[in-house]
Amino acid sequence: MADVREFELFHGIVLTKLVRSERPTTLRMIETNPQQAWAAYEINDEITLYTKYRTAPRILSRGRGGQSWTFVFSPFELDRIRRLESEKQVYLVLVCGYKDRRKPSPSRTCGMQTCFLNPDKLHKIIDINSEGQQTITVRCTPGQSLRVSGSATIKPLTVPRNALDTWNVPG
Repeated sequence: MADVREFELFHGIVLTKLVRSERPTTLRMIETNPQQAWAAYEINDEITLYTKYRTAPRILSRGRGGQSWTFVFSPFELDRIRRLESEKQVYLVLVCGYKDRRKPSPSRTCGMQTCFLNPDKLHKIIDINSEGQQTITVRCTPGQSLRVSGSATIKPLTVPRNALDTWNVPG
């Protein structure tokens, strides 16, 4: 019996939120190399959902505290997103997690989060046409919406914590 891979666990968070809706949803994982954990899912044959996760938050000490997670997109990943966009709109879900999921910690003031970005917000945050790497940082402060900034932003965007839960999935 094969062990559960980390990406399967974190992608499961996203997929569970998608299939819990009362509306039937079809999804298919898009993989081109079985040795790599591709994070692209085709949903209802209409859109692509790209999922990425991080398990190493940085603790924020200023202000009200909280955590931030930084997601790095390599030129290879940016090229992958561009190719996917040539076929369908690409939405992005960033899973903000923790390496050790068993023990709660006082420093985890936000808990695990999903940050959902529609294509418009994705393009405001990073430049997918960049030949260099791009980054997205998700900041979680207790009691507030997520603040998301990236290589292409000057001012962080506000993303509701429940954006994925309330998303009206196309199709």
